[in-house]
Amino acid sequence: MKLVDLKTLAKETSLSIFTLRKYLKTRDMPHYQVGNKYLVNPDEFDSWFQQFKKNNKEKGLSLHKLVDKTLEKIGI
Repeated sequence: MKLVDLKTLAKETSLSIFTLRKYLKTRDMPHYQVGNKYLVNPDEFDSWFQQFKKNNKEKGLSLHKLVDKTLEKIGI
């Protein structure tokens, strides 16, 4: 098992260390803590990070469809 620190993970993912620390606290990002040091298994991170992938179909919504979806969500 390969573990990397947040600085290395930030370079590999183009995410800031600040964002990664926020994910540790608020989004249940998988990690290991040894003392004050956070270590991450890149394979576990990749699997976890897939939940944030957006479906390309959503990008093609017309304004009309977007308004309909919004009104439907608020119950109008």
